[in-house]
Parts: sequence; structure tokens; C-alpha cells
Amino acid sequence: MLDDEPLKQDFEAEFNALDEMVFAVLDMMRSPDGKEDVVPTRLDELIGRLAAKPIYLNAHIETQLEPITLALRPLSMKRALGNLLDNGILYGHKLVVNLHPKNQWALLTIRDFGPGIADNDIDKVFQPRVRLDYAEQMNIKGTGLGLSISRNVIRAHGGDISIRNHPEGGLEVRVQLPLNQTS
Repeated sequence: MLDDEPLKQDFEAEFNALDEMVFAVLDMMRSPDGKEDVVPTRLDELIGRLAAKPIYLNAHIETQLEPITLALRPLSMKRALGNLLDNGILYGHKLVVNLHPKNQWALLTIRDFGPGIADNDIDKVFQPRVRLDYAEQMNIKGTGLGLSISRNVIRAHGGDISIRNHPEGGLEVRVQLPLNQTS
């Protein structure tokens, strides 16, 4: 109903951002223990499907995935890992993704080749609604909830997640999930 085209475009952009934020908040507030059943899931296949359909068509994702089956809530884990891959592509444009068993853990590493982040911001990125200056400067859309959601889902599965600047540049995300009787 707005006649002013630039005002209409600004309104639509703000409305879409609000819609995205509401969806993300609702997703975050859903209990990771919700109604989704825990089922034996091939983690390597889940990651492979996500890597085959990156957020940008020209993105390069190199994978080395060993077969690992875990008892997971597959939709929740898909959302958590999808957030991690999307972030890596958005900020790093190229990813190297590895999955292998190590001791009692399934170890997943996702390395991007972006600018990395300041050491004092590493702990902040898991807090809800935190967006770093780089995202703002690059005008990358987002709500600042993706990493918080990912951490909640991963921890609800008995695992953990950490982030570090890679010594050769870029960022490395490390996810460990417990191997169990279905692996």
C-alpha cells in the first residue's frame, strides 16, 4: 500500500528481517528435547547432504567423512550443522570439513578461509543475538542466533563445540559428539 518505492523496499527488507528473527527465536526456544525422536542417523551422510547444497552455488566445500552412525534428533542436528556450514561459507567462502572417530567421540572439524575473528570475540559468538563487526561491515544478513542454536543442539546431544582461529588463517569449528552403542 506504500506509494514511495524506496520506502516500500526498506519496509519489505525490515519486515523480512523481522520475520527471519522471529523464526530463529522460535527455533531457539524449542526444546532440543522436544518431540523429535532420537533415531540412528548416519552423521557422515547428513553432513554430505548439507555440503552438497551450500548456501551459495559457487561455494567450495571439500569433505573427508568417515562413516559414523549416532543416535540423533536428525532435524535438530541438521539445523545445527547447517548453521555451521552456512556461517563458514558466508564468512570464509571455502570450507574443509572432516569427520572421524577419535576415542569415544565423533570429531567434526569445519575450517573456513575467511578473516577469522578477534580472540576476545571467540566466547561471545555463542551468545544469542551477537553479531560481530565484520558481519555488519559486510552487510551479511542474520540474527546472531545461529551459533547459539547450534551449541544448544550439540550440547543436548551430549557433545560440545568450540571455535578457534586456524594458525594458517580462517576459522576452525570443532564439534564432538559422543559415540554410542549405535556407532
